[in-house]
Amino acid sequence: MGWNSQPTRAVIFEDCAVPVANRLGVEGQGFNIAMRGLNGGRINIASCSLGAAHASVQLARDHLLVRKQFGETLSNNQ
Repeated sequence: MGWNSQPTRAVIFEDCAVPVANRLGVEGQGFNIAMRGLNGGRINIASCSLGAAHASVQLARDHLLVRKQFGETLSNNQ
């Protein structure tokens, strides 16, 4: 399981000069700006993770009702 389908990658700019007119904020504040942008993404990842966990519990429950071992379903052997 996991989020293998999400193509997360590192982007590194070394010795990259950005003209003052193209800056998004004050020099030295880029990390803070990036962190504010990530806060919304954290909510999305948490929502996806909660949905995946819920689906996993439902699939496990369904499996317990169908899978037989020692002549009975797993739900009866627990």
